[in-house]
Amino acid sequence: MKEYIKPYAAPDIPLGLYNKLVSYLCTQLLDRTLEQNMYCFMEETDRTTINYVDSSDKWLQEHGPSCGVVVYGIAEQLQEEIRNTYKDDSWLGNCRYEFTTLIGGDYIAPHHDGTLAYTADGYVVHALIIPGSDNTITRYYTPKDKFSHLKIIPDTGIPYDKLDAVQDYKLEIRKWVHFSPQQIHSVHNINSFRALLLSKPR
Repeated sequence: MKEYIKPYAAPDIPLGLYNKLVSYLCTQLLDRTLEQNMYCFMEETDRTTINYVDSSDKWLQEHGPSCGVVVYGIAEQLQEEIRNTYKDDSWLGNCRYEFTTLIGGDYIAPHHDGTLAYTADGYVVHALIIPGSDNTITRYYTPKDKFSHLKIIPDTGIPYDKLDAVQDYKLEIRKWVHFSPQQIHSVHNINSFRALLLSKPR
């Protein structure tokens, strides 16, 4: 079975640096107006997509609004501290960093992150900073056979009844992982908000 999320071979984020990151993120949350990218948006026009849902479909009423995904920049000085911490790692020692937060709901609808793949093998490298709850999971899916021929619109929700769940993952704080963003996935059981430290090429 494909590994949609797998460990990245780097030490955990040191506790002191982790505490700085949490403190910085909390300050950002207080200071900035949230602009949410809602993955619950569905395609209501193009029937050739797996995202399509009729506007009267009960799926929309049953599941309610998805979380918003909000990206926060990180001060250059703090980014440099991360790079210095991982100076011997060819990827983490040369990246820029930002926070990706999931906020405003208890789940993220199934979706496909269209362009969010930065390593040569199609993975993103990130670390969990704030989990969302003790029971928050990331769930991966494959399209049901009768929908597998349909195209996927990136960054747009996909109804559950067109998908088969194949694998659940529970991330651990401070640990770096390879994450596969171009496979259909959702996030569930978010009681407060969830935050990830995302590495990107400079």
